Amino acid sequence: MAIVTHHHLQLRELRFAAPARVRVWKGAATLRSGNVTIELREGESFTVPSFVRFSCLAHPRMAAQGMRPAVWSLALETQSPADMESAADASKPHARRLAAAIFAQPAADWRAEGIARDWQMSPARLRALLFAEGESLRSLVREQRVAWVLA
Repeated sequence: MAIVTHHHLQLRELRFAAPARVRVWKGAATLRSGNVTIELREGESFTVPSFVRFSCLAHPRMAAQGMRPAVWSLALETQSPADMESAADASKPHARRLAAAIFAQPAADWRAEGIARDWQMSPARLRALLFAEGESLRSLVREQRVAWVLA
C-alpha cells in the first residue's frame, strides 16, 4: 500500500522500520535528511533506507510559480536489499530492533517492563540503552504507530 498525494502535502521527520520508496509521478519533490537534499523530477524515485529520518516536501519553485502540486507516492519496500541495510543507520541497534517490533505489532502493550523481560534485562537497563542511542521508549512507540498508520 502506498501514500499518494495530489496536494501540497509535506511530510517532515518521517522514519520507518522498512525502506521507503518515494516516487514522483508529476512535477517535482525534494527529499531531505539532515544535510542531504535530493531533488526528484517526474518519473524518478528514490529509496530511503530503514530507520533514517527524512522529509518529503513539494518542490518550492512549483508553489511559487502557481503551478499544480506534485503528484508523488510513498510506499514501504517489503524486502530490504543488502546494500540498503549497509546504507542505513546502524548506530542504534537496540532502537532499530525495538522500532521494527513496534511497527510489526503497533497495538501491543509496549511498556518497558514487558520489553525488558523479553530482552532479559531490567527496565532501567533498557531505558539506559535507548538513552545512549538518543531515543526514548515513548517516542519510539508513538513514531512507529504513526508510521504504521501511514504505511
